[in-house]
Amino acid sequence: MKGWLSKIFLLFSVFFAIQSMQSAMAAEDPNVLTEKIAHNLFKDIQAHKAEIQSNPNILKSIVRKDLMPYANTRVILIATLGSDFRTLTDEQKEKAFSAFDKYVEAMYAHLVAVYVDSADLQVQTRKLSGDRFESVGVHLTHEKAKNFYFYWRKNPKTNQWFIYDLGLDGAKLLALLSPDNSVVLRTQGFDAFIAKLSRISEQNVNPKAYLVLYNNTKQK
Repeated sequence: MKGWLSKIFLLFSVFFAIQSMQSAMAAEDPNVLTEKIAHNLFKDIQAHKAEIQSNPNILKSIVRKDLMPYANTRVILIATLGSDFRTLTDEQKEKAFSAFDKYVEAMYAHLVAVYVDSADLQVQTRKLSGDRFESVGVHLTHEKAKNFYFYWRKNPKTNQWFIYDLGLDGAKLLALLSPDNSVVLRTQGFDAFIAKLSRISEQNVNPKAYLVLYNNTKQK
């Protein structure tokens, strides 16, 4: 009897611990989250600067550790593909989620590679619209650094904020790439779509990959 009571008590303890943790996460606003993430991200980049300069792919591991836990790539993929997502089978959806997660990791690594030589930062906040959308700008004091933005959305069911894009000076990374990804799926098929995501995920990290997209956007 005592054994069962101990197990029940343990289950309730775990349940309330999880509830408390989720409540704490929900209570954090994008500004607090961005400050925490940016601090850890740029601290790790500076700590591994010499290694990154000889092997930029280390940034993928840093992004996986510091950024990806806050990015809901499943929601981002569904939003990216729109109505095309509903044409996929359950098996294809799971395969797409896995490939897209690695793709986002790689693209964010290209983006943060721009900041390898940057150091001190300050966090500035401005709302986009309402309570469910917010952007937080990270101003870097390095003379060559562009403002780095986190774009957040709130999950209406959990009240937790998640990253849905990153960018330079308002040029959102995934937003720039979404139309092309949708076109590939629609015109070339699912296998071509996955092949494209995998090919990009496996490329070596290069800051010029993002800067080309950024500069092309600014010229439009």
